[in-house]
Amino acid sequence: MLVISVPTWKPGERNELLRRRLEKGIALPEGVTVLGEWTDLYGGREIMLLESNDPQALIAGTVEWVEWSDPMKVEVHPF
Repeated sequence: MLVISVPTWKPGERNELLRRRLEKGIALPEGVTVLGEWTDLYGGREIMLLESNDPQALIAGTVEWVEWSDPMKVEVHPF
């Protein structure tokens, strides 16, 4: 199963997000693989292509973004 995760943030939040990413990384559950990751340099968003054979792991992976929900919004779509 593939999903696309699209986090978006306000331009002023960029440095805070980079700091968190460097300190904590991205906490994805076992069984979830990042197939690709692209950052929109102009629009304050990222696109991640995630894969897992376990839908529960994908759901758990999207819940991990809750820790990041104060500086950004995350949309997750089946692919």
